[in-house]
Amino acid sequence: MPYPKRKKRKKFRAILEEQYGKGLPFAVYRKPEGVDIRAILQEDALLDTELDLSRPGFHIAPFNDKDTPAVCIRADRSYLTDCKGQLPKAAPAPHLTDTLAREIHMQLVQKSIEALKKGILEKVVVSRRFSLAISGDVLDIFFHLTRTFPKAFSYIWYHPEAGTWLGATPERLLRYHSGMAETIALAGTRPSDSKDSAPVWTEKERHEQALVTRFILDQIDQKNMHPETGSVKNVRAGKVWIPWGGRHGGGRQF
Repeated sequence: MPYPKRKKRKKFRAILEEQYGKGLPFAVYRKPEGVDIRAILQEDALLDTELDLSRPGFHIAPFNDKDTPAVCIRADRSYLTDCKGQLPKAAPAPHLTDTLAREIHMQLVQKSIEALKKGILEKVVVSRRFSLAISGDVLDIFFHLTRTFPKAFSYIWYHPEAGTWLGATPERLLRYHSGMAETIALAGTRPSDSKDSAPVWTEKERHEQALVTRFILDQIDQKNMHPETGSVKNVRAGKVWIPWGGRHGGGRQF
């Protein structure tokens, strides 16, 4: 990856706006508690679906890779700027009622309950699609996320053929360092109060955490690696507490 050039925030944003205006791919991200915001820009609009993790770039992949391939944005140019700056004002977005999406969600909830009762599933997370009308642009939203959730991985990813994706997540898929691969078991949530009091976990949250931990350890065992586990700590993510599972690393050199 080319060594990133440091730019002041105004110039950094102008570069991104120009890239976006030309319909050229780019990705911008801030690591958890990072002091810099980094951007990688691709010089052409080629849709690169070759999943080669040895190449510098920003990959985004679907949950089901059988239907849709992963896409990589090449790091032809790279820039960085600091995370400081005034927090942009965010107007509340009005919720749009989607009757069909609600009905689909309720049916899925009922199917999940039946599967749990029959012992087919031990744990399931049922998501629901909803739509919001927003004002402003995606860069405003991204910079707001970086300041609002400093402990999350914040990102915006754009490709003219694959769309725009942005978000802020506390979850880490994988960390690799000195021959050790690390991941995290993250399951169960409790609302956080205004005093930031430490959460009191119930048997339900402990059971959810144990299910995810056991699954990760089983997957590592199947790869003939020797996992090590660490302690669980409390981490606040937005308005909820989550139990952050300790290290689950494979002891085999890669």
